[in-house]
Amino acid sequence: MSIFKRFMSGNEADNQPVEIAIGDKFAHVGNSRTVWVVDKIHDHNKDIKPLVTMYREGHPDLLKVLSTTALSGESDYLRC
Repeated sequence: MSIFKRFMSGNEADNQPVEIAIGDKFAHVGNSRTVWVVDKIHDHNKDIKPLVTMYREGHPDLLKVLSTTALSGESDYLRC
């Protein structure tokens, strides 16, 4: 499994390394019953933050694409 590290933008003092790997699981705050699994990490464009493709656990046909920023904080998604 490859590990991806990137620094978030913003205040330098608040920057923390973001580690996201294929297979990591996240749940949306407020709906912890639905678990999303990281399937791919897209880091093609160096001008924007990387994106991840996730599938819903138990439903691999349901996909979503999110930025690593959305997964790095605890306001939108939490690690499972």
